[in-house]
Amino acid sequence: MPKVFVVNRSGSPVDCFISKYTNDSGDDSWFTLPVGAGDTWGRGSGWELVTFRRPNSGNNPPRAGVYIHIEDGKTVEFYDFNDIVVH
Repeated sequence: MPKVFVVNRSGSPVDCFISKYTNDSGDDSWFTLPVGAGDTWGRGSGWELVTFRRPNSGNNPPRAGVYIHIEDGKTVEFYDFNDIVVH
Protein backbone atom coordinates (compact mmCIF):
# COMPACT_ATOMS: atom_id res chain seq x y z
CA MET A 1 0.00 0.00 0.00
CA PRO A 2 1.42 3.44 -0.92
CA LYS A 3 2.16 5.80 1.92
CA VAL A 4 2.07 9.56 2.38
CA PHE A 5 4.74 11.08 4.64
CA VAL A 6 3.92 14.58 5.90
CA VAL A 7 6.54 16.71 7.67
CA ASN A 8 6.13 20.07 9.40
CA ARG A 9 8.98 22.36 8.31
CA SER A 10 7.37 25.51 9.74
CA GLY A 11 8.23 27.23 13.00
CA SER A 12 4.92 26.34 14.70
CA PRO A 13 2.87 23.18 15.31
CA VAL A 14 0.28 22.47 12.61
CA ASP A 15 -2.76 20.19 12.36
CA CYS A 16 -2.95 17.86 9.36
CA PHE A 17 -5.44 15.41 7.95
CA ILE A 18 -5.44 13.25 4.86
CA SER A 19 -8.65 12.18 3.18
CA LYS A 20 -9.40 8.48 2.90
CA TYR A 21 -10.80 8.23 -0.62
CA THR A 22 -8.47 5.29 -1.42
CA ASN A 23 -8.52 3.57 2.00
CA ASP A 24 -11.88 3.28 3.78
CA SER A 25 -10.19 1.89 6.89
CA GLY A 26 -7.85 4.90 7.10
CA ASP A 27 -8.25 7.64 9.69
CA ASP A 28 -9.11 11.13 8.44
CA SER A 29 -9.00 12.82 11.85
CA TRP A 30 -6.88 15.90 12.49
CA PHE A 31 -3.41 15.15 13.91
CA THR A 32 -1.02 17.75 15.34
CA LEU A 33 2.50 17.73 13.90
CA PRO A 34 5.05 19.45 16.19
CA VAL A 35 7.79 21.60 14.65
CA GLY A 36 10.16 19.38 12.64
CA ALA A 37 8.03 16.27 13.15
CA GLY A 38 6.45 14.05 10.53
CA ASP A 39 3.95 11.23 10.29
CA THR A 40 3.01 8.58 7.75
CA TRP A 41 -0.45 7.70 6.45
CA GLY A 42 -1.19 4.51 4.49
CA ARG A 43 -3.39 5.12 1.47
CA GLY A 44 -4.18 3.35 -1.78
CA SER A 45 -3.16 4.36 -5.27
CA GLY A 46 -5.27 7.32 -6.38
CA TRP A 47 -6.12 10.88 -5.34
CA GLU A 48 -6.07 12.19 -1.76
CA LEU A 49 -6.38 15.60 -0.13
CA VAL A 50 -3.73 16.68 2.40
CA THR A 51 -4.97 19.61 4.50
CA PHE A 52 -3.42 21.85 7.16
CA ARG A 53 -4.77 24.25 9.81
CA ARG A 54 -3.58 25.92 13.02
CA PRO A 55 -3.97 23.56 16.01
CA ASN A 56 -7.39 23.68 17.70
CA SER A 57 -8.65 26.38 15.31
CA GLY A 58 -11.86 24.52 14.46
CA ASN A 59 -13.41 25.91 11.30
CA ASN A 60 -11.45 29.18 11.48
CA PRO A 61 -8.85 30.12 8.85
CA PRO A 62 -6.16 29.81 7.80
CA ARG A 63 -6.34 26.47 6.08
CA ALA A 64 -4.47 25.17 3.07
CA GLY A 65 -4.10 21.90 1.26
CA VAL A 66 -2.92 20.00 -1.76
CA TYR A 67 -4.69 17.38 -3.84
CA ILE A 68 -2.13 14.68 -4.64
CA HIS A 69 -2.06 11.58 -6.82
CA ILE A 70 -0.47 8.70 -4.92
CA GLU A 71 1.11 5.90 -6.91
CA ASP A 72 4.36 4.87 -5.20
CA GLY A 73 4.05 7.15 -2.18
CA LYS A 74 4.54 10.88 -1.65
CA THR A 75 6.24 13.26 0.76
CA VAL A 76 4.42 16.49 1.62
CA GLU A 77 6.43 19.25 3.33
CA PHE A 78 4.55 22.04 5.08
CA TYR A 79 6.54 25.30 5.33
CA ASP A 80 3.66 27.78 5.53
CA PHE A 81 0.03 28.02 4.47
CA ASN A 82 1.30 29.49 1.19
CA ASP A 83 4.23 27.08 0.82
CA ILE A 84 3.48 23.35 0.63
CA VAL A 85 5.88 21.16 -1.35
CA VAL A 86 5.06 17.69 -2.73
CA HIS A 87 7.73 15.17 -3.78
